[in-house]
Amino acid sequence: MPKLSGRVTVDAVDPRPYLAALPALLTGWRALRFDDGVAIHPRTGEPHAGLAVVRGSHPYPGTVYRLLVPEEQTGQPGHDLGTAVKYRPVRLELLADEHHRAAFAVRDEAGAADVRVTVERPDRPGPVEVVAEVRDPSGGNRFTRGAALVRVRLATDRLPPHGGQEPQLVATVEHPRGRGRAELGVTGGRSWTVAGSVTAGGRGLMRPAVGLLWVFLRRPARRRLDAFLAALPGQVAEAHRESVARWGPHPDPEQIATDLLAGVLDDLPTVVPAGAGRAGPVDPAAGSAVPDRTPPIG
Repeated sequence: MPKLSGRVTVDAVDPRPYLAALPALLTGWRALRFDDGVAIHPRTGEPHAGLAVVRGSHPYPGTVYRLLVPEEQTGQPGHDLGTAVKYRPVRLELLADEHHRAAFAVRDEAGAADVRVTVERPDRPGPVEVVAEVRDPSGGNRFTRGAALVRVRLATDRLPPHGGQEPQLVATVEHPRGRGRAELGVTGGRSWTVAGSVTAGGRGLMRPAVGLLWVFLRRPARRRLDAFLAALPGQVAEAHRESVARWGPHPDPEQIATDLLAGVLDDLPTVVPAGAGRAGPVDPAAGSAVPDRTPPIG
């Protein structure tokens, strides 16, 4: 398959406090209180109907939640009479919560995608994997019609100061007409070297077509990869500055987790908006279409 690669140097950031916030975030999620199926904000004590239990018992596996996620805003901000926020219902199911694995399934009720998030060894934490089935991402084009399976795996336990020669971030895309793979590897001490690569190829009858198109697409694809790598040092530095401004130079994982969880609830409505539907029974057969036994990325 055609391949592009490149590398860039960025200022090192200690990822350990942020990784340690993940177990604390899961602990905070388990500690959330629900009154009559509606989430209670841990800071304000107010009910937020934008997060509600629709089946099962929080926080045990098998519990299904309904979230109303802000989608768009109309009118002028700050003017109550002319401002309205549109919410998209999202179905969240807790699949597993054990010492060796925590897993969630997320379904966009509009039918656009199913997503499964798995955290291995969540008390450390270990690698994080996201698997998404995107239905007909081409918008119905008859040549590229079909669902795409996207898989992203981040080896959090091999980020600096740990390491190795294998890339820590691997993303793959599988489609009936083609496939692609992207990798990012981070090495170094006081500064990091980030190496990235992208490969792509056709499948079936599209294989020779992709090979032919690559002659014309190689230069723009090269420019995009170079632009991504060139922007990475500034993006990492900006993210670090924002983190220091919010949590200080030595962030507390517990505080990070508390703020993130509260921030999620802050964005959810306290009451169910008209037309958004109410929490109710969920069809047991309407589970996530993303398989729970996807083979590991090779």
